[in-house]
Amino acid sequence: MSTPSIDNIVENGARWLYTHWPQKNVINMEWCSVEHAKCPSYVCDYIENNWVKINTENGGTYQKPEIEKEKTFGTSIQNSNLYQGMDDANKKATDVMANEGMKAAVEHMLTDPDTKRPLSYSEMRSRYG
Repeated sequence: MSTPSIDNIVENGARWLYTHWPQKNVINMEWCSVEHAKCPSYVCDYIENNWVKINTENGGTYQKPEIEKEKTFGTSIQNSNLYQGMDDANKKATDVMANEGMKAAVEHMLTDPDTKRPLSYSEMRSRYG
């Protein structure tokens, strides 16, 4: 049996967490590794290597990085009925937030997609509401 690549651990760990604990922002590794949590070892590896360790008690407690919280929020919108009712411009901005975080989404919304010139606040509001 081969060892999974780092990319697979990150992708699969992130996917498992979003599927099972989408709103979880702080995780204690002792709790994560116990039987009742049913958290696969690759998810624990993902958390230890990609989240921020905030203390060392009980195997360590980890907090989801801010950009991951933003991506989770974007993904939750993508998976809601709200997304289906959006126009293409708002869907694209939501997609950017889900993939790259809030800063990238704001930069996207404040840039004209055709000319790449900066948009004023009022121009952005007229496009995105």
